[in-house]
Amino acid sequence: MIVGDTGTGKGFVFLEEFERQYLKRNPGAKIRRVNVAAIPATLIESELFGHEKGAFTTAVNKKRGLVEGHDALILEEIGVLPQSVQAKLLTFIEDKKYITVGGTEEKKAHGLQIVATTNMKTIATTSMEEGFRLDFWSRFFKFYVPPLYKHRMDVLFYFAHFAPDTFRELRPWEAMTLLCYHWPGNVRELKTIAVEIEIQKRKRPEGPLVPWHSQFHETIIGTQTGLSWDACPRFRNSLRMNGIDVDFLEKVLNKYGLGFDISSKKEPFKNGDIENLTALALIGFDHVFADLFFKNGSANKNLLSDRTDYQIPIGTLHGIGGPRVNKKKMYRLVADCLQYIGVNAKGKLPDVNTGYDFVRLLGAKEKDPIPAQEKNADNANINQSEEDFMRAHYRKMLASARGNVSEAARNAKLSTSTLRKRLVKYGLI
Repeated sequence: MIVGDTGTGKGFVFLEEFERQYLKRNPGAKIRRVNVAAIPATLIESELFGHEKGAFTTAVNKKRGLVEGHDALILEEIGVLPQSVQAKLLTFIEDKKYITVGGTEEKKAHGLQIVATTNMKTIATTSMEEGFRLDFWSRFFKFYVPPLYKHRMDVLFYFAHFAPDTFRELRPWEAMTLLCYHWPGNVRELKTIAVEIEIQKRKRPEGPLVPWHSQFHETIIGTQTGLSWDACPRFRNSLRMNGIDVDFLEKVLNKYGLGFDISSKKEPFKNGDIENLTALALIGFDHVFADLFFKNGSANKNLLSDRTDYQIPIGTLHGIGGPRVNKKKMYRLVADCLQYIGVNAKGKLPDVNTGYDFVRLLGAKEKDPIPAQEKNADNANINQSEEDFMRAHYRKMLASARGNVSEAARNAKLSTSTLRKRLVKYGLI
């Protein structure tokens, strides 16, 4: 049983892949795919097991059930099965025997594989309730498909699959927008947007009307999706207003094909192997953006909608941005980002200048589009001491190396002895 929320791709991703693999292993096999929700409840048992002539008013002829004559039976939305039918299907699965509706002779099926999908996880406690019988639910091996926000790293892979030409034309801020969005409609929503962008491109081959627009930008303005083109500029503006060097940050993110600047004309996925380009973007998303701003990549929200998550995964301060990045600027960026999300790092990292204040230069007061978190019990852990922060930082570093101090030292570009002293200092070894 493939279990997952609506739109996660149970049918058009996982079932299609199952069919391909099954036919590859069993050439010529007969597979029948049925949406149980489309069959009237009074006819489901007849459809599954067949019926005899005259078994009910409309049974003018004898009919063979779906369990006969097939090697694999795919039952979509199996959660709508009446409990009485669940009981009979369970018995059939257990001993491979069944009786047609209106029949008396027991029949037996051989070698039938049953695959089912459902977005229902309710276990009924009485025979009158909707949901699964516990014994029926327990009989299936489960394959859980998580919602898309739980595996954001697959977003670009899906997009490249559904709209390969548009993927090649993605700009850095568009890739970032796709990765940060939480996709409440899951893969179905992503597929709809990708296909719609392709359609818009064909409708206007001469290109967009506004120079800095893109087909991606124009399409999501005109759709009902919650995906918004302005999340990146709002986040970038908030960073700028709080003294963060957004130009340097953009330069760092651009190394991974990501960014916040909607005026950028770069097309980082234009050339090269899609898998490698996508993998590089995911590294930048996870180890630069998420670490710098303490974002929880599994949060069910747009990661550009606020400053930070309350559950803070401590970022890696060493090696962010690669070996060719100006280290002084990098430490300044890290310090400013820590300050931005509420961790007082000033004076703890190298003494750095926060840069000019754009609002002060204009002589006007501008409202920050993403305000600071209110101080309350929920985010008390944000305002942690420098010692607690560094202890958590080295704990994560050690955990990423599975407790191997030498490997952790190599990853952090430190000598083993130096790292060991720091781990002892913070009571980690």
